[in-house]
Amino acid sequence: MKLMLRPTDQRFAQLVVALEVDPLLLDDDTIADACKQVAALARQQLRDTRRQVTAAGVRTAAPDVRERLSAACWLLARHHGCGPQQVMSPSREKAPARARQELAWLAVRNAHLSTTQAGRILERDHSTIVHATGKIGREIAYDDLLDARLEQTWTQACRMAAGRTREAA
Repeated sequence: MKLMLRPTDQRFAQLVVALEVDPLLLDDDTIADACKQVAALARQQLRDTRRQVTAAGVRTAAPDVRERLSAACWLLARHHGCGPQQVMSPSREKAPARARQELAWLAVRNAHLSTTQAGRILERDHSTIVHATGKIGREIAYDDLLDARLEQTWTQACRMAAGRTREAA
């Protein structure tokens, strides 16, 4: 029994190349073997690409984002009159909670993290990050000063993080 693969199907082309055989001679067993070979080759290429990305330093961007968020945490804590430890604590007091919400906004909107990634970094559940970004987003829609202050905070945090990076190097 032969499987019908169209010559325009990308998998068909991969199988023919992988097997180096006449496409008309492909049967089910040959196709199954070829699929395994192509899948193994694709996994190897993915591993090689990941190694190259890591070697190129692309994955090392995360510490930079953490530095920026750490600086932003310090700036927001100072603005709200509390300490960075309070911002990262489970405290439900108004000032640290507000600073946490603004920090979550900066993590998602300016650092371009997903809510899950931001939650991991800020040690919160992603749904908490969703709530915080929604709340701050609604407030920014009506308060241009808040938007300007958060942009200024992020710019300042980026400068602080860049200074720390240069000092460490």
